[in-house]
Amino acid sequence: MGIPRGGPRRGLQKIMSTNNTGAARIGVAMKWVDLRPEVDPLTGTVLTDARFSGASGADQAALELALQLGELWGSEVVAVTVGCDASEVMLRDALAAG
Repeated sequence: MGIPRGGPRRGLQKIMSTNNTGAARIGVAMKWVDLRPEVDPLTGTVLTDARFSGASGADQAALELALQLGELWGSEVVAVTVGCDASEVMLRDALAAG
């Protein structure tokens, strides 16, 4: 099997997009997690509480870095998530951050 050599991969231009100013968009993937899970000691079932769920510290740091880079480069920042309906709160918080 040969390793492809040469220029950029063919699908790269389709993945990267630019906004109206010509600067690349910065994407932040965020995950809805249970920040304080409780485990039932008898059954091992994880009990979740929506009051203690949200973006992890790592996701919040990634969003902050993306916002700083977006401001520095003049780029648009896009936050995305794949999750339950409750994760909409996390996206609204990301929108409020900038």
